[in-house]
Amino acid sequence: MPEIKVDWSGNAVSKALIAFERACIEFNDHQFQLVDINWQISQSESWLLLGCNGSGKSALVSAMIGGGVLISGQRRCFQDRPAIVSLLAQEELIERERLRDDSDLTDEVFQGTPLSQILSEDDPNPDRLENLIQLFGLAPLLATGFRKLSTGETRKALLVRALASDSGLIILDEPFEGLDASARALLMAELGRVALHKAIVLVMNRIPSVPAFISHYGYL
Repeated sequence: MPEIKVDWSGNAVSKALIAFERACIEFNDHQFQLVDINWQISQSESWLLLGCNGSGKSALVSAMIGGGVLISGQRRCFQDRPAIVSLLAQEELIERERLRDDSDLTDEVFQGTPLSQILSEDDPNPDRLENLIQLFGLAPLLATGFRKLSTGETRKALLVRALASDSGLIILDEPFEGLDASARALLMAELGRVALHKAIVLVMNRIPSVPAFISHYGYL
């Protein structure tokens, strides 16, 4: 059974958003464990977590939003659900749209939930949402059904929704996947601005250089 150990401690507990204390968390019916995690994410911290494929990065992201089964230790969350961008979140949204498709019953072609509705589902800050829609060039697509979006457009939609949320913590698992060079540069600049007033966890397989806004980092 593969295991990983994580020990990044020493932050102020009073300002923690999520805290793990000697936590052992199990996934996939005993097939994978995160072992003896001592870590917390505090307000206004920006974390970069690096690890190769299979190191447990996605499991740790899942654990941060309540996934897995806590076997021992403590996992404490001090705020509402974080805003998240990940392949799993993208797949869940695609699956939700598939289940909404009743074209077999109605003979009508289901284009998917309009992008404008997808972006507004989590009660985002309206001014910030509008600015991000313009920044990432999504305005012409607002009436488009989610299922008609390209991979890059889908990723931009998830990023805009997360960045426009009122959550104090944003978790981004491989957020640059599916983006062209221009969109990657826009995202990096936007994260620098967001990091001034929100906590960020950036989870990557590799990255050319550590962004200036990163205040803490860890390896899995």
